[in-house]
Amino acid sequence: MVKLGRTEADFAKTHRGLINAFSEHLVKDGTLSRDLGRSLKRAEEMRLLADYDGDSVGTADAVTMVSDAKIFISAIEKLTI
Repeated sequence: MVKLGRTEADFAKTHRGLINAFSEHLVKDGTLSRDLGRSLKRAEEMRLLADYDGDSVGTADAVTMVSDAKIFISAIEKLTI
């Protein structure tokens, strides 16, 4: 985010804060798609279920998250080149 003009003060201190900052600074202004913002939010929701509720992530959900992660990484790489 520094390369995009964000300073250290803009960085969040929690996962939720980071996701909110991501949405505020990169999705709402159109830099990245809403789909990317939604996939990040879904990944966080699955992480919370697994970490705090003790639920396991199903194979289909895991495969979807890996696919979404590849798309996410590609989009971020394009911003940093």
